[in-house]
Amino acid sequence: MESSTPKTPETPETSSGENKICVLLKKISQTPSFVGPFYFLKNEIEGRAELASYLEDTGNIGRLNKFFQEHGIATKTVNECVYGSIGSSSSQIFVPSTLDAKNIDNAKVVNIVIERKPWSVVLVSDNVVDGKYIVFDVLQKIYGATQIPIAISNAIAHAFYGKDKTYKAINSGSSNFSATLKELKDIITGLIATENQTIKKQNLSVLNGFKTFTEREDVTDTFLSNTVVIPRIKVDMEGLQYKDCTVQNGWTSVLSISGKKLVDIGGGKTNPGYESNNAATIIAAVNKENNEGGIAVLTGKIRSDVETNGGTCINESLDITVKSEYAERYFTDVNENFSYILIPSTPSSGGRRTRRRRRARKTKKSRRKNRRKTKK
Repeated sequence: MESSTPKTPETPETSSGENKICVLLKKISQTPSFVGPFYFLKNEIEGRAELASYLEDTGNIGRLNKFFQEHGIATKTVNECVYGSIGSSSSQIFVPSTLDAKNIDNAKVVNIVIERKPWSVVLVSDNVVDGKYIVFDVLQKIYGATQIPIAISNAIAHAFYGKDKTYKAINSGSSNFSATLKELKDIITGLIATENQTIKKQNLSVLNGFKTFTEREDVTDTFLSNTVVIPRIKVDMEGLQYKDCTVQNGWTSVLSISGKKLVDIGGGKTNPGYESNNAATIIAAVNKENNEGGIAVLTGKIRSDVETNGGTCINESLDITVKSEYAERYFTDVNENFSYILIPSTPSSGGRRTRRRRRARKTKKSRRKNRRKTKK
C-alpha cells in the first residue's frame, strides 16, 4: 500500500489557547442528554468500506452506464471509469489505477490491490479548505492522470439538482436525468440565483465553488464533458427506478459494532450544529438514530476535525469491525484503529460531583434522623 497525507491544518484554538474541537467534545460529553458513546469513523476506513461495497455490487456498472450513455460516453466495466462519492463534508473517490500521490493536492491517496487490479482511493477529508471548495480541482487532477470518464454523486447531486431530484428538475427542456459538468457550467448562474432565494448555505458553497472553478483558464471542456453528475434519489420518480440508478457504495453494509447496524450521521445532520458550536443540536441528531435501534457513527466535518486535531482529547477504540467477507480483500494492510470513540464523562444518573452531593445529603439526613431517635 502507498499513501500520502495532505497537509495537516493548524489546530484551531479558542481565545484561551484551548483546542476548539476538544472543548466541544468535552461540552458534548458533559451534557446530560448525551447518552453516547459517539463513534467517529476514520476517513480511510470509510473509503475502503465504500470501495468494497461499490465493487461487490455487480449491478453498479449498469447503473453508471445508464447515465454515461445519456451523454454518448461509452464504458463497459468499473475498470474503465472513476466514481466519486462527494459528500456534504468529505469525499471518497475510486480510481481503477495507481495514482501518484504527489499529483493530487489536498487529498490522501491510498493505493491498494484488489484481485491483482490496482485501485486508488482518493480521500478528501474536508471539501472546503481555506474557504475554497476543492473537490473539482481534485477531480480534474484525477482526469488528467487517467483520461477516463468520471461519475460523481451523493450530496453534490443534491446541491445541483435538489434533494431526491434529477437534472430534469432544473432543466425541463432536457430529456436526460443527469448532466455533465459542461452542461451545468452553462446554467450555473441561474442555479446560484435560485439557491440564494432558498438560502441553502451548503449548496451555495458547492455552486459558487463550481462557478469560480469553471472561470479558470486551466479548466478544460474535455474534463467537464466527461464528468457526469448522477442523481441521488431514494424513491422511484419521473420514470426512474431507484434500484436501477442509485450506485451502491454504502460503508454501513461492510462495517459493524458487535454485529449491530451502523447508521451514517453525515455532515448534513451535524454540520449546522458543529459550525455554531451547538452541542445540543449534534446530540439530538445522534440520539435520534440511537433511539431507533441503530448505532450512530459521525462522518461530517466534526469527524474531519476529530481526526486531524482531536487525538489528544478522545479515546480510541477498535469496536468498529470489518465483516469477514470483506476483511481479507480490502483491509489486510490496515494496522491502526478504525475509529475514535467519545464516551460520556457525565453519566445520565448524574456526574461524580452530583452523586457526591446526593450521598452527602443522604448522610446528613440519616444523622439527623439518628439524633432525633437518640433524644427520644
